[in-house]
Amino acid sequence: MDNVPVDFKSGLDKIDEATKSRYEGHLDDIPGLFGLMEPMPWAVDAVHRLADCYDVFILSTAPWKKTRPGPTRWDGLPATIDLNHWLEGFRDTEESVRETVETIRTHPLIPPDVVVRGFIIDSETGLLEEVR
Repeated sequence: MDNVPVDFKSGLDKIDEATKSRYEGHLDDIPGLFGLMEPMPWAVDAVHRLADCYDVFILSTAPWKKTRPGPTRWDGLPATIDLNHWLEGFRDTEESVRETVETIRTHPLIPPDVVVRGFIIDSETGLLEEVR
């Protein structure tokens, strides 16, 4: 959900030039940057509308480094996924959402009666499209 529910630039605008220079090429590593970002104008309303009908959870990850040798988690333990492949992104958004939904749905800590659904957020309009 990079730069979808929040405006990356709004956080970056609050960072001094010396810090930006020090983190050039990896600005997302600036400590506290994500807490400075403003929500996109439609994001809060979209979450409230979803919450009217569903329990809403926004999942995120710790910032994993691409430079780690071999597949590991952020805490250094062996990963169950290939992080280098995962960090490359994806070509098919709908297929990626389907895979993520299936990963969450089949996780051993998720009770079988929990409904897991996936959505794609249009970053320009804020419209949600459910992926089935």
